[in-house]
Amino acid sequence: MLIQSQLSEKHWDDAIRTACYLLNRTLSTKNTEMTPFEVIFKKKPSLHHVKIFGCRAMAHVMTNRNKWDPKAIECVLVGYNSSNKNYILYVSAENQYIQHAKHVSFVEESIVSKNNTCDKSMTMDLEDLRITDSTVGTLPKIPSYEKSKKDSSMPLDDEKQ
Repeated sequence: MLIQSQLSEKHWDDAIRTACYLLNRTLSTKNTEMTPFEVIFKKKPSLHHVKIFGCRAMAHVMTNRNKWDPKAIECVLVGYNSSNKNYILYVSAENQYIQHAKHVSFVEESIVSKNNTCDKSMTMDLEDLRITDSTVGTLPKIPSYEKSKKDSSMPLDDEKQ
């Protein structure tokens, strides 16, 4: 995870914590019927909130913000809070962690590299994902909204006197 995310080695503990969080919520080879989370809490875990480790994130600033201050700060996803579905983010500009981030937007198509820049080799090109079958993905024709002289109850510009 740490190599794929291209984060520095100082985030090794975040990678291990995130790996444990994910392994406790997925099936193992020994127990293919219940996850460790299900054994302890007697309910299925939700994985809808799971994002790519190391992806760019924009955390919404909720407090102590003036009108012209930024509404979000750029961060990197480094983990999940085990007691709720909040995220643990790392703000590299300030060299600090945000432990309980709930209102976050993610950019999962790009990975932040060690020098805090977006690595273009890791970005996903939408052209590669385009469907090439001519029958699939064709859009219906959009009807024209021009009014004809016969249908219009109001005179058009060239009919005005």
